[in-house]
This record gives sequence, structure tokens and C-alpha cells, in this order.
Amino acid sequence: MKSPDKVRRRVIIYVVELLTLFAIYFTTARLGLSLGPVSRFATLVWFPSGTAMAALLLVGYRLWPAILLEHFWSTSSMGLHSWLRSASE
Repeated sequence: MKSPDKVRRRVIIYVVELLTLFAIYFTTARLGLSLGPVSRFATLVWFPSGTAMAALLLVGYRLWPAILLEHFWSTSSMGLHSWLRSASE
């Protein structure tokens, strides 16, 4: 059985990994949108997809909650969620 200190330490490391990926995804999303957007919702370069893929390949699938939450947060800050945007067009 694992000691509570080891479990707590692993949880803290996991949360730090999630928050770090969340911040990197947010920064690259803002950078991508600042590089000559085609419209308010579209851009020619989308860095977060590469960031997310690299994180999943290097660290593993346990970071998917940060990618999912940041995707919905970045699209909602731009106006509509992606599924609403595609339905309204």
C-alpha cells in the first residue's frame, strides 16, 4: 500500500503538469490568433494542436483533461463553442 505522502506528491505533480499544459495551450492559442486571423474564429496557423500532440506523445494520455478544458475555454472566450459554431453556419 502506498503511503499518503507519495499519493499526495503524485497528485501535486499531476496537477502541476495539467496547469502547465493549460498555460502553454492558452499562450499558443492567443499567439495563433494574433498571427493574421482569417476571421474571428479562424487562423492560418494553429500552434495548440502541435502543443497538444507533443504533450500527449511525450507525457501520455493522462494530460487530455487539460487539452479538453483549454479548448473549450479558448473557443468560448472567442464567442461560440465549436459545436455551436458549426451548427450555426
